Amino acid sequence: MKAEPHLTLSLDLAALRQRLHTQFVGRPFHYYPSLPSTMDTAQEGARAGAPEGAAYFAEEQTAGRGRLGRRWVTPPGSSLALSVLLRPPLERLPRLTVVGALAVATAIEQATALRPAIKWPNDVRLGGRKVAGILVDSSFQAGGGQGPSTPLRTGPAGGSGQAPGYAIVGIGVNVNFDPDAEPDIAAVATSLAKELGRPLAREEALAALLEQLERWYLAPKDEALAAWRQRLETLGQRVVVQWRDVWEEGLAEATDDDGRLILRRDDGSTVALAVGEVSLRSAT
Repeated sequence: MKAEPHLTLSLDLAALRQRLHTQFVGRPFHYYPSLPSTMDTAQEGARAGAPEGAAYFAEEQTAGRGRLGRRWVTPPGSSLALSVLLRPPLERLPRLTVVGALAVATAIEQATALRPAIKWPNDVRLGGRKVAGILVDSSFQAGGGQGPSTPLRTGPAGGSGQAPGYAIVGIGVNVNFDPDAEPDIAAVATSLAKELGRPLAREEALAALLEQLERWYLAPKDEALAAWRQRLETLGQRVVVQWRDVWEEGLAEATDDDGRLILRRDDGSTVALAVGEVSLRSAT
């Protein structure tokens, strides 16, 4: 895909404000030409008392990261790279990755009429290639006191008496990014522009994303889970899973109400795998 001159222009903040119709997500909206990581900046904002819904957007990330420490490529002006601060009750933490992935998928469909699928736990894909990813980090204090915060990867809720301080939903979407220019990911990544055959106004995609994130964050649990499961392409497949330094193979049979993957081993036993613990690839 040949680059076009206008694809590297800065985000039009006035156009975004006109398009955005949310109660609190994206309000305030913090814009940066370049950051090492929007998630790190959002965490700083959270610790400083930023309100729920505050969004942190960068035209370029120089040290963006995905799950399991993977690097997330964000060339200037090509993508959506943002992190949103949420302050959910502790019991809602396990499904924030569900909410994030579903918000991205439905926003892409709203803005482009393309229909993305979700590869468990957090890859949003078009035509079998990754177009977006989600990373969730959170921090809480035991007993709701004033002690030091403890990082918590989104997964099964912990014991009683723990109140979350905040959760950060980090999102990266390839919009007008050309994956063919990055040999390391060209075979596995795509972009909205590549799938559409034309560039897309990032303001349109971003407004849709913020609106859908608010929609699914506030939606009843059963409604969000049902919509997410309809897009999961992992279920029914035999997969190889790296779990706690052990490789397991089995059938991706179902997901539970916290979004964990239920893997049925060949001996008939099952195990529930939490978001943040596994790496999947199709079994051969």
